[in-house]
Amino acid sequence: MSPAPLLLAVGASRHYLWAQFPSAMQGGVSKSLGAAATLVLLWGVYRSQPSRPLAWVVLWWAWEEAQTLLCGAAWAFSPWPVAPGQGICSGRIDFDLGAIGILIVAAIAMRLTPVNLDTPAIKG
Repeated sequence: MSPAPLLLAVGASRHYLWAQFPSAMQGGVSKSLGAAATLVLLWGVYRSQPSRPLAWVVLWWAWEEAQTLLCGAAWAFSPWPVAPGQGICSGRIDFDLGAIGILIVAAIAMRLTPVNLDTPAIKG
């Protein structure tokens, strides 16, 4: 089966469905639709070339997008205070989830690009 119809539906939903909601909800719905679209695309990328390193990246990104999807949808229906520069999920639980995310990205990056201790030092 061709992925074209699925991608068309995902893209159209992402770019046009938010306008069908009340104006107070449109921002949260738009953000959630973007996260849902990213989840579909991540699934497609992983299915096309599955590997363990790609799995770690996809799992991290999917976790981030799942938070965006769920918190954005929840916030659209029942908003809570979010400070400038703060993520919606972090605002809900009053904890910086981004700091944990950055640590996870660093750990994955270290696994993806191991240091070769046999390489001579770079000379300036």
